[in-house]
Amino acid sequence: MVQLGSIFATQKNPLALKYFENAFKADTSDVFPLYAKGMYYQEKAMPEEAKNEYRLAIAHNKSYYNAYFATGFILLQQDSIEQALHQFDIVTGINPTDAKAYYNRGLCQELLGKKTEALLDYQQALNFDRNNTEAEAAIKRLKNKN
Repeated sequence: MVQLGSIFATQKNPLALKYFENAFKADTSDVFPLYAKGMYYQEKAMPEEAKNEYRLAIAHNKSYYNAYFATGFILLQQDSIEQALHQFDIVTGINPTDAKAYYNRGLCQELLGKKTEALLDYQQALNFDRNNTEAEAAIKRLKNKN
C-alpha cells in the first residue's frame, strides 16, 4: 500500500492519501505512512496539513526524527526560527550524527544572531559529512563577518 501511495504521490494524485491511510491502519506501529502523507502535503504547499501529519507520526513514535526534521524545515520557512531550532534540537538528540540537522540548527542559530552556536553546529555538520558544502560556506560566511 505504501508503494502504491508513493507512486500516486509522485504523480501528485490525491489517491496517495488513501493508500497511506490504509497502510497506517493495517500497521499502526509503522508511522512512515503518516510521514509520507505529511510529505505529500508539504510538496503540495499545504504546510499546516503537513505539520498535522508529522504531529500524528510523533504522537505514535516519539523517536521518529524525520517528522521532527520535516516540521523544523516548515517552521524555518515560516520564519518561526525558535520553534524550528527546537525541532532540530530534538533531531540531534535522537540522531546525533545527522549532519543536515546540525546544519539546519546552525542556520537557525545564525538567523537568531547566535554566531558562536551557529559556528559550532556548522562545524559539527562538517564533522559528520565532509562533503557538506553548505556548512562549509556558512562557516566561511560567518568568519568573514568580523
